[in-house]
Amino acid sequence: MYVSSTLLNQAWKKYKKNQDKYEEINEGFSGAESAGAGAGAAFDSFLVVLAILFFILEIIVLVYGIIIAINCTKGGGERAVHIVLSIGFTFPYVLIMSVFNKCAKSVLRGEPIANHGSGLQDYSNLSTDYTTYMFGSSGNCSSCSLDKA
Repeated sequence: MYVSSTLLNQAWKKYKKNQDKYEEINEGFSGAESAGAGAGAAFDSFLVVLAILFFILEIIVLVYGIIIAINCTKGGGERAVHIVLSIGFTFPYVLIMSVFNKCAKSVLRGEPIANHGSGLQDYSNLSTDYTTYMFGSSGNCSSCSLDKA
């Protein structure tokens, strides 16, 4: 984020500085000066547009980086470090995670996340687990009146 925001800031400052310079001298250009001023203004405009596109791209990648950090790490310190890394080093973080982490690949593909280290629990067998916990491995309650009937 730092690189793209700095690039955008410098491009905008250069654009505004040259725009102010050419507005001061609005008359008296020769043909060569006019062509040079037009080429400079076009190049400055191109750099501003390019910097804006790069900044938007980095924001999109940052969102994916934070989603990867939240879904593919355990809660606590590990998740905090990964979020800071994704904000500070957006492109390298997402690139490295997408190459070496299967969970990150599935996040980028848009596949559903099935407890890849996140703090979320899978409750599909909750009733079976509760019955086993309360009544033992057989699942039958010897003192329950409903089971005897």
